Amino acid sequence: MAPVLILPDFELPFKVYIDVVCSQGLGEALHQRQIVDGEPREGVIYYISRQLKDSEARYGATQTECLCLVWALEKLNDYLEGSVFEVYKDCTALKSLLNMKTTNRHMLRWKKAIQEYRRNITIIYKEGKSHTNADCLSGWPLDNVIRNPAYDPEVAAKIPIHFMEINMRKNFNFLNVHQEMVPKTGIKTYAKHKKCGLLLQLLQQRYRSPELESQLGEPWLRVYKDNKFFLIDRLLNHRENHTSSLTVVDTNHISLVLQECHYCPYMGHMSEDTTKGRVARTAWWPKWEQELSEYINNFERCQKENRKHGKNYGLFQHIEEPEHPWETINMDWVTGLVPGGKENFNACLMMVDRFGKCVRCIPCHRKDTSMDTALLFWNNIICTCGVPQIIITDSDSKFT
Repeated sequence: MAPVLILPDFELPFKVYIDVVCSQGLGEALHQRQIVDGEPREGVIYYISRQLKDSEARYGATQTECLCLVWALEKLNDYLEGSVFEVYKDCTALKSLLNMKTTNRHMLRWKKAIQEYRRNITIIYKEGKSHTNADCLSGWPLDNVIRNPAYDPEVAAKIPIHFMEINMRKNFNFLNVHQEMVPKTGIKTYAKHKKCGLLLQLLQQRYRSPELESQLGEPWLRVYKDNKFFLIDRLLNHRENHTSSLTVVDTNHISLVLQECHYCPYMGHMSEDTTKGRVARTAWWPKWEQELSEYINNFERCQKENRKHGKNYGLFQHIEEPEHPWETINMDWVTGLVPGGKENFNACLMMVDRFGKCVRCIPCHRKDTSMDTALLFWNNIICTCGVPQIIITDSDSKFT
C-alpha cells in the first residue's frame, strides 16, 4: 500500500526519485524530509508516471535517462523552482549531464532546460536495488492518454501539467477553494451551476447528447466540442495547449484566484503577462482573460509601477506635399553592403526629394559618426540644392 501523501514545506529541500524502464515508461516520486511527531520522517508528496511514446522508445539508454530527468523537472516545476533539491537516479551518466559536451540535438535541448536549476540541483547516484520507490512506477506506468495527469501528446512542445496541489505554496489561500471541491463533494459543488451541471452529465455519458449540448450555449459548447473538458477525481478540468487547470465558476473563487495569482507577498504585484500565465496554470472560467485585464487595471499601484518605460512614441503627423524641388526630403541608411571602391565604402546614405522623386546615393562607411553625416549632408545637399524646409528620418542616433 502506498504511503499517505503529505503537503510540501517550501522552506525545506526536496528529494526527487526518478527511474526509467527502456521501451516501457517513466516514473517519478517527489519526497521531503519533515518533522512529524518530533521525529524526522521522509514522506511522499507526489507520484507520477507515463508510458514512453513511440519515438521515445527508440532512444538510447543515456538519452532515455536524460529524458526522464527533464520530464520530471517540467512536471514538478512549481514545486522545485527556487527550491533546493536532490535528484536520485540509478544512472551515473546523469551526474555529468550539466557539463556534457555533445552534438545530439535532444541532449543539447535537455541540457539547456536543466540550466535554470543548476544552482539548486544535486544529482546523486543510487543503486537500483534500493531505488524501489520510482522503479515500480516506471515498470508499470499509466497509459499515455488524456485522462492521465502526466499525459504528453506524441507531437507537442514540452509544457508541464499543473494541478491545484502544485500551487499550494505557503500563504496561498486558494487551498480553501480546493478543499471545498474535494472528490466527495465536487459534483455537488458544480451541480449548483447550470452549465457545469450539464457538462458533468455530458462527460459521464458514453454517447453524445444533442439535447444537452443545445442547452450549454457559448462559450461552453465550443470548448466542449473541442474536447477540452475532462474529469479528474470528480473535478472538472480544462485543457489548453497541453496544460490542464481546474474549472471554477463561483465568483468568490474567481476573485481569490485573481488575487493570489496577481499579488505575491514576496514578489509584489505581477505584470499582466505574468499574472495571465499564473492564472492559466491554475484555473479556467469563461472570459477569464477579459476579467483579468479589468482586475489589474483597477489597481492604481499597478498602473504606476508597471507602466511602459522609455521615450514615448511620436504621434502621426500629416506631411504636406512640397511645392518646390528639395523642399522636403527623406533620409535613411543602407548598410551591410560589400566593401568597394578605393576607400572600401560599405554603406550608403540615401536622400530622396519628395517633389521630383530624385534620389541621391552617397557612399559612406557604416561606422560614420553624426558629424560625418552632417558633413555629407552639407556637401551634397545644402551646397547644391539649398536648405530643405523639412527633413524626414527615423530615430537613428546619427540623425538625432
